[in-house]
Amino acid sequence: MKNNDQRYYWFAMRIFGEFTTIIAIPVVVFALIGSKLGKIYGHEPWFVLAGFVIAGLISGTIIHKKAHRLGKEFDKIDKKTGDK
Repeated sequence: MKNNDQRYYWFAMRIFGEFTTIIAIPVVVFALIGSKLGKIYGHEPWFVLAGFVIAGLISGTIIHKKAHRLGKEFDKIDKKTGDK
């Protein structure tokens, strides 16, 4: 594998890891909170669903901001590899 290809490969793997974490953590946390609240108040599916919606909004916002930063970083990598 060429050095330039390795840079793109590792960049892609980093994006995958970061986005997976950004999505998974809020979903798990808010699903657990929703489940506990549902058991306490007797409306179990609604609190879990609300937790998923909140987690989706939070994850979407963070991913949107992160994608802009990673796009700029990709442009820097692309310029470095384009000069060689």
